[in-house]
Amino acid sequence: MKQKHILKIWRTLKAKQPYMDSFMKNYMLRQIGIPRNKMLASKENYMSVIDFCLKTRRTPNSKKLKAAENYFNRNYENFKSLLREGNYKALKELVEKAKGNGVGQKIEAFILEVFIFYGKLGKRKLLKDLYVPLDSHTIRMFDEALDLESVPKKNISKKKVDKFQDELKRYIPKNGERIYFDYLWYIGKVFCQKINNGKNTYSRGFRLCNDCWIKNNCQIKDKWKFSN
Repeated sequence: MKQKHILKIWRTLKAKQPYMDSFMKNYMLRQIGIPRNKMLASKENYMSVIDFCLKTRRTPNSKKLKAAENYFNRNYENFKSLLREGNYKALKELVEKAKGNGVGQKIEAFILEVFIFYGKLGKRKLLKDLYVPLDSHTIRMFDEALDLESVPKKNISKKKVDKFQDELKRYIPKNGERIYFDYLWYIGKVFCQKINNGKNTYSRGFRLCNDCWIKNNCQIKDKWKFSN
């Protein structure tokens, strides 16, 4: 049954939370120089986190980036207030309004994930509402490694994203948080890079299946095996 291998992968990923918390501490918090519990301590701290999130776009447009920064700067007090109140719906709507400034579903979800999941701010109940940021790595892993149907791949509309995020709930415990699936980006980046089978070039992608966290439940047929 498909649901069983997906649930096992989710549990494996969830068990990696201490590792990923440590990774994000080095990857993000060390760079911006802000402790996780101080992200909202001042507007300067908040904007440093926002700036990091916005600049994870593959091709940041400086004009749109500046507009997005101005939008979030104006909404510091609103953002902080809604997060502390635990009003996730209004908080999500606030972040989504930056869409016209070049912020798409990935950055929207990532901003909320950073403050709530990695920053451990707000009420714990907010974790279950978080969306998985869909980037090229998570989309590919959902599609290939988990063999999930209806994975948004092209023309990713809000309707498609909402439907897919709701679908993820079917594969995890009733009170589970789908945000742990976000660790799939790390697997796609580190263990299972995209392999391009071009006619006139060689692929630089590779698979470290022996070391991969989800190797026992991965649905990719062409696994690479290494001998010592």
